[in-house]
Amino acid sequence: MAQRLAVFLVLSSLALTAIADESLLSDPAHALDPAPQPATLPAPQGVAAKAWDHAVPFARHVRDAAKAANVRPELLHALIHAESGYRPAARSPSGAVGLMQLMPGVLRRYNVRDPLDPKQNIHAGVRYVRELLDLFGDNVSLVLAAYNAGENAVIRYGNRIPPFGQTRVFVPKVMALYDKYVSAAAADETAVD
Repeated sequence: MAQRLAVFLVLSSLALTAIADESLLSDPAHALDPAPQPATLPAPQGVAAKAWDHAVPFARHVRDAAKAANVRPELLHALIHAESGYRPAARSPSGAVGLMQLMPGVLRRYNVRDPLDPKQNIHAGVRYVRELLDLFGDNVSLVLAAYNAGENAVIRYGNRIPPFGQTRVFVPKVMALYDKYVSAAAADETAVD
């Protein structure tokens, strides 16, 4: 019980600090090395409901979408946390919309009728992530760079993280969140065993 409470508190603090994390985007000290070591994502065979993610907003939609696309829910939570701070009505100056901050081209590609609807936004976002995982051989760093800068930018720079300041901040930020969500999930599994 105490371990589950600790996981809940960690996840709650992650969600509450999402807005404060936006200050990282302008901090050059968080820039990435131009040639990062690849991080790979083992694809899950099934995604069961876990106690850790019940404390996270939109967990059911994330679990359902993750299972349908064979993507780890922890990666989706990290993206949503970084992109919108779990705010379904979030809009960026560049035109990205919703929880997963999908650009108009991605919304059209996946026939999203209401980008502010959490379920539609998450399901389209996870399909895009799955497409990127397939394109970049499950290299999560490149997937995140492509999610942020576009897949053509990653390809244009020789399947490396493009030298764009925002992208160089985005990738390690989301990787750190992803690691925290994976740790929370592992702690939950340990508590259950």
